[in-house]
Amino acid sequence: MPFNKIVATYEAATPVYLGNASPSETATRLREASFKGVLRFWWRALFWQHFWEKAEHDEKHALALLKKAEGELFGSASDDLGGRQARFYLRTFVEAEGDKNKNPRGVGWNYLLGQGLSRREPAFNAGSIFRVELLFRPGLRDEQEEQLLKALMALGLFGGIGARSRRGVGSICLQELDSHSGFIPINKDDLKRVFKMLGLPAKCGMPPYSAFSKLSTVWIYDANKSMRNLVDDFGYEFLSYRSYYNVNREKPRLSTPKEHPNFPSDHDEMLKAARGTPPSQAPQRAVFGIPHNYFFKRSVYDKEISRGTEKRLARKLASVEVSLPKDGRRASPFFIHNHIFPNAKEGIIIQALLPSPFHSDELVISSKRLKQPCTIELNIDWDVISKFSNHLKNNTQLV
Repeated sequence: MPFNKIVATYEAATPVYLGNASPSETATRLREASFKGVLRFWWRALFWQHFWEKAEHDEKHALALLKKAEGELFGSASDDLGGRQARFYLRTFVEAEGDKNKNPRGVGWNYLLGQGLSRREPAFNAGSIFRVELLFRPGLRDEQEEQLLKALMALGLFGGIGARSRRGVGSICLQELDSHSGFIPINKDDLKRVFKMLGLPAKCGMPPYSAFSKLSTVWIYDANKSMRNLVDDFGYEFLSYRSYYNVNREKPRLSTPKEHPNFPSDHDEMLKAARGTPPSQAPQRAVFGIPHNYFFKRSVYDKEISRGTEKRLARKLASVEVSLPKDGRRASPFFIHNHIFPNAKEGIIIQALLPSPFHSDELVISSKRLKQPCTIELNIDWDVISKFSNHLKNNTQLV
């Protein structure tokens, strides 16, 4: 007797960076565990409100209900749930290899990639096609099937796979969903209908983890350009908003300081730390994620080199590390997804702000010249992210 199943087809809008068992090796296939992990993430993000309402707004009870439901659907090895298999099998296939010529280029794209990936080759190029099959085990309820469908949709509208997926790297776009074609938006105007199917906008308050809530916002960036050029333009705008410099797109090394930078105190306070004086306030841009580090090339590094300081030491003297206590990390609440609609030549960029606690009221500032790391109060201002998207040309708020 054949299994009931869902078959979903995704297209990579941007290159996907996945590793094998060794991080230094490039993946040759899309591992089921990798896809299942991101599917669980978007299931949690989408259905926090469901369990919050079911628990009558009791956060602790809602987390317990969510944990139980997640274990039942995705499987669990934890003792309190007794250990169980997922209610479905997952199989992934690479249907078509992408084209390297479709991959974005430019200073904006390199900024989204980050230094760690800009020197590596992707596992899959833009335009790669993936088929994902979810084969149901006996006992899967209709409610659970609907949740899986919506999680597959959310992943294909807001998420990606592999490294730097929150910055739009590895964005995968839902193109087909077997007999559920109505779950897929056909163009930008159709997005509101599909968001409503997903239960957006949500109505719950601040969630305890990254999830949709009444504090969430979704924007669409659309400039009638190819995906390749759109991504580089958006990355450049993002870089320009956060940078202390006017970035020269053709020759970044010739960038000049802005007359009115957006975050002058971030630069000035962290420069104090590089020179050995504890800063008086935390950087505003820490809201984009932590660690959030600084390198002062012109004001510290170049001067040290001119004095004859060895390069490695000069780099250390010019660096300031901003972290959470106990070397904690806090991933960005700002999700960038590069999206291609079925049979479309041009793309859009979907941005989602999902506020949730940073779980610390302090930041740790470290530098070579500070005698010891210092702690400073962390004040999160979500408007730092909203101002970028609200004032970005060709950007429209949908949720």
